Amino acid sequence: KHLIARTSGVYGWEPQRKNYVVRLLDVLALGKTMPAWTDQTLTPTWAANLAQMTWDLVDQGATGTYHVCGGEPTQRLAFARLVCEIFGRDPELLVAVEGALPGSVGTRRPRCPALDTSKVRAALRHCKPATPRQAGGLLCAWRRLS
Repeated sequence: KHLIARTSGVYGWEPQRKNYVVRLLDVLALGKTMPAWTDQTLTPTWAANLAQMTWDLVDQGATGTYHVCGGEPTQRLAFARLVCEIFGRDPELLVAVEGALPGSVGTRRPRCPALDTSKVRAALRHCKPATPRQAGGLLCAWRRLS
């Protein structure tokens, strides 16, 4: 028996400040531009939601492979714009890009790493995949409290 949790586009607050959302907010707060891909669709996944869904699967004894990720496939640029809206950053600082950035070596990215969450939605009893807007609102509220 096994439980494999596949995920995509994980973000949340973390001290290393490496995930896309935190880097986006940091860069835009400085008034600098940030690339946002127009040719990449992912399933943005809030880390706290990922942890809760995984815990729920373990707690109920689920086995197999599940796509444990956000609830809505989203184009990277659209996701970046939503982050700007939620956190009050200037979306004009987003630079729409396609493919790899000039000078980036070994950073090939799949065009559609979005995952189908129908199996995990059916299996979970309590916690469901959060959409980017739901998770963004929760992140914004959490940030105000911290």
